[in-house]
Amino acid sequence: MCKLPSGTILAGGMNGIAIIEPKKISYDEPATSIIFTDLYLNNTKIDIGKKYNGNVVLPKALNSVDKIVLESYQNDFSIYFASGIYSNSALTRYQYRLNGYDSRWMPCPEGMHHVAYTNLSSGRYTLQIRAVNADGVPYGVTREIGITIKSPWWATWW
Repeated sequence: MCKLPSGTILAGGMNGIAIIEPKKISYDEPATSIIFTDLYLNNTKIDIGKKYNGNVVLPKALNSVDKIVLESYQNDFSIYFASGIYSNSALTRYQYRLNGYDSRWMPCPEGMHHVAYTNLSSGRYTLQIRAVNADGVPYGVTREIGITIKSPWWATWW
């Protein structure tokens, strides 16, 4: 085996010489899609189409909605997610950010596939989730879902 000044590597074997040019090797990261799987409000799993205190939170699957609207008392929530990455899934990590609350991307601990927020103020937020490789480099598509927490009745102007 020999490395040339240009960086090219020559490797001899039983069937001849292999020439490897590291500068020409590309690393294709798999395109990934984040899938929102479950919503929990106040530690209760929310089912599709079911009424909670008179309103339907999820009229269809969480992954199929662009936003969710929550009452003021539903400001403790967790959103679970998965990804379509099957090769090297053990090396895939996630980062999340709740625009309107977080000022920077937050890392999910290894093996964690959900985010949780408690006691959020009323307002409009956007939850973003993205996959990162073992080096912490984001890849694939960042997934977003809008979250609106209504003001309590006593804080609204009639």
